[in-house]
Amino acid sequence: MGDLTKSLLNLDEQASSIVKSAEDSASQIIEEANKNYSRIINSYIEKAEKEKEKLSEKIRQEVEKYRKEKESELEKIISGFEKLSKENREKFIEKIFEDLRGRICG
Repeated sequence: MGDLTKSLLNLDEQASSIVKSAEDSASQIIEEANKNYSRIINSYIEKAEKEKEKLSEKIRQEVEKYRKEKESELEKIISGFEKLSKENREKFIEKIFEDLRGRICG
């Protein structure tokens, strides 16, 4: 009976050792998995930030291009109005001189 008890205690010790080893291994696997998860997530975050920066720059360039195009169009319109105003002013002055000439010479 003593040998049987000794064998059972020995088996219990071995089982406890196996359980502890399994728990330690599981703990290491979980720790490594968490590190890998964090590394992967950080990698995706970095890639997303880089893509965001690229898109922001592209949008900024498109907005600047649009602004310059509209500015150019406005300058053409203003120039056209200034030219039209000058022509109308010249015609108005010419008309006044003709009217005055007609009154004076008339």
